[in-house]
This record gives sequence, structure tokens and C-alpha cells, in this order.
Amino acid sequence: MFRLRTKTDYTNISGSYEDFIENKKLIAKLGYDIEEAYRKCATIFVYPNKALKENIEALEQYGINIKENHENIKLSGLKNNEILFTIDQFIELDEFNYLRENTSRLQIYPNDVIFYRIYKAKKEKINYLSTFNPSKTTYKSFITQDTYGNSFVGRNSKREDTNTITPNILDKTTEEILNRTISNTNLTIDEGLINSDVIKKLDEKYLSKDQLAYVIQEKRYSKFKLLRLLTLLNTIDDTLNISDEQKLLYCLTYNSILTKEEFEKTEEELLKITKEKRLV
Repeated sequence: MFRLRTKTDYTNISGSYEDFIENKKLIAKLGYDIEEAYRKCATIFVYPNKALKENIEALEQYGINIKENHENIKLSGLKNNEILFTIDQFIELDEFNYLRENTSRLQIYPNDVIFYRIYKAKKEKINYLSTFNPSKTTYKSFITQDTYGNSFVGRNSKREDTNTITPNILDKTTEEILNRTISNTNLTIDEGLINSDVIKKLDEKYLSKDQLAYVIQEKRYSKFKLLRLLTLLNTIDDTLNISDEQKLLYCLTYNSILTKEEFEKTEEELLKITKEKRLV
């Protein structure tokens, strides 16, 4: 073990020397300036190298080239799962192409109000796109910012303004355990899960044309999100009392923006799947 001291906050940072050397090589390979990277996010250098590689691979599974877009991807974002859930939101709102052209949006938090505004605009068939920049499509101002505090969807009332819910699938204790675990775990995808009967069935019935989402009763759910969360839940299955139906529904709708009606339709469809196929 060794210690670093940052120039900004003088905090001691402990980590493996091997991780430091390998991370330095990896960060440089991705196009980041090493001195600037150290100044902005010193802790990335002592982050477990294996976990960092897995996070980068997870991001690139979406087709996001980090080297080409490193100026828009904060190094701190490579240390947690938030950036992946942000991509999932764009996928579920069918705005992934916009994200690929505007990778600075990767810095938005997964629960940002902008996603609720896009959701409502789509629901009400309101044109929310502006083409003032000929090379890129952008969102109109009412989508991206408040106007005199009277926004299209309020920052503090986003669920009420969109009539959306947080589904009650699991008991409160189990939900809290899973939320902590998801936040603190390096999420990967079990390759064997991709070929499982239930995923094959979902692919057959609901996979979107872009192959990024499952479209169930016109509602999109990120396939990568489902695979990551199912992989995690399968590793801790013995410690939690969760049925296959609950597991699939929880992973598919996790952090999704949906109404009670959309949730119930999804639940009804998934029950058909789990009756036919097992998750593992």
C-alpha cells in the first residue's frame, strides 16, 4: 500500500502501487492528460484497476467510445454506476442517438428532471427539439432549464407533474439493501445470462430494432440495465427472499420513468414470461 496527497485538499489517499501504475497507463491510453487527471480526480489512480477496466468495458458496451469523447466524460464518472444509468434513461426515452451526438449529457444524473420533461413532452406529443444548430439536434430551453421557477416539470415535483410512480415490488428492507448494494457494487454482465432461456424469450418477443431496449406495451426498458442488475441479484440471491417474478420486474423497471398503468401492463407481460422460463 502507498499514500498520495492531492494538491487540492491535502487528503491522504491509500491504494495499491500496482493499481496506480496500471491506471496511469489506462487513463493516458483513453486520451486524458495525466497531470490534469490527477488534479481533478486523484482517487482514480488508486481505484482498483480491475474494477476500472470493467466500468470502462460496461460503458463501451453501449457503443460509447471513451477516447473519442474523453473531454465530456469525467474520470469520477468511471468509478461508479451512475453514468450507466444515465445512458439507460436516454435509451428508455428513445434518445440514445441524441446522447451519442451530445456526449456532454453523460454528466447528467440518472434522476435529473430533464428526463421527466422529455417523458412528459413525448406523452403529450409536444415538439421538444430545436434545430438551431445545423449539425446537431438540441432540446428546447423549456426542457433544459426552469423559467422563473415555473418549469414545464418542476424539479421538486417531477413525479407529481408526470403522474409517475416508484413501483412497490419488494419489501422496504430488501429494497434498501439492494439500493445500497447497487450503489456500492461494480456492476458487470454475466455472459452466461445472455444465453439464458428468459433473456432469449425477452429478445424474441420484445427486443427493439436498435437492440438496446425491450419494448413492452410501447414502454422501453434498457436491456443492458436488466442484464447488469440480474447479474448482481443472481450473486446475492441466497441472502434475499425474492421470487423470479419479482427479480425480473425489479431489474427491468429499476429507475425507469413510468406510470402506474405502464407498470401494471409490464408486470402482466412479464408474468407470462416467468411462467414459461426460469431466470437461471
